[in-house]
Amino acid sequence: MNRIKCFAAGALLALVFSAAPAMCATDAAAEKAVWAMEETYWKTLESSDLQGYVNLWHKDFLGWPRDRDLPVGKDGIEEGTRKKMAAGKVARHQILNRSVRVVGGVGITQYAVKAFRVENGGDTLRFTSRVTHTWLKTGKTWQIIGGMSAPIESSQHTF
Repeated sequence: MNRIKCFAAGALLALVFSAAPAMCATDAAAEKAVWAMEETYWKTLESSDLQGYVNLWHKDFLGWPRDRDLPVGKDGIEEGTRKKMAAGKVARHQILNRSVRVVGGVGITQYAVKAFRVENGGDTLRFTSRVTHTWLKTGKTWQIIGGMSAPIESSQHTF
């Protein structure tokens, strides 16, 4: 009886450890796919592609952009972006650091970004932000379901 238990335990351990690399590979592929969507986010901004940008957001989105006093839904994102695109454009961006995590059908990106915006009058503005986007797998793609951005300030405690 002990031999059967030992064999069963060994077989179970072998199964667990053989599945782990496959799960890691799947997680890595999902993380790569989510980060590719984040890159698409910035490409749509830099090309002033309002419809492409709006399509990235889930209909039930809730988030808090750095330039808003209160959280907004998808309509608030579209309205704010429409106004910003009419006033100028994001000329370029630089990702300073990033982290991506995927659990099941949810992906989270957190990163710091420096964005350069050219206003219609010719002024160039620079914004450095911390950004969090929560991506939800919807069919074959990912959409932003939640997010928050804030200016980068001191690394001192805030409480």
